[in-house]
Amino acid sequence: MRNWIRHVDERIINLIVFNWAHSMAKMASRWSDAQLAENLKNVPSKERREAWLRVARRPYTEEERGEARGKLVLLLDRMDDTLQRTAWLAGGAYSIADIGVVPFVKRIEEEIAPDEVTTKRHPRVVAWWTSIQARPAFAKANIGPFTGA
Repeated sequence: MRNWIRHVDERIINLIVFNWAHSMAKMASRWSDAQLAENLKNVPSKERREAWLRVARRPYTEEERGEARGKLVLLLDRMDDTLQRTAWLAGGAYSIADIGVVPFVKRIEEEIAPDEVTTKRHPRVVAWWTSIQARPAFAKANIGPFTGA
């Protein structure tokens, strides 16, 4: 379980490349350099500070977005491989590992690489995703579209 959480945590920057273009870019691009510097003081990690700076001043290029997309698809590959052996990511029972991956699969399916969340490309991920979405907790979470689409 911890390995999955660690694996997902290491890929968060790849999700940020896409997510922050929607939510942070407009606001951060209007900040003065002084406002940006002040806001960056409150960001705990170097990785996140760089992401804020990129969104505010140097948006990610299509090449960088493509690289991030590729790393997120590798997450699906690893999931599909694991789900070949077990019903859930950390074994036979639903766990925090499954919960931790939900936002990634949601965003990949929604915008980042929807052509990868298919029965042809990642059939076990699709079956897992269907099971996740059927859970009462998923319905209660009310996870709507990120992009407002």
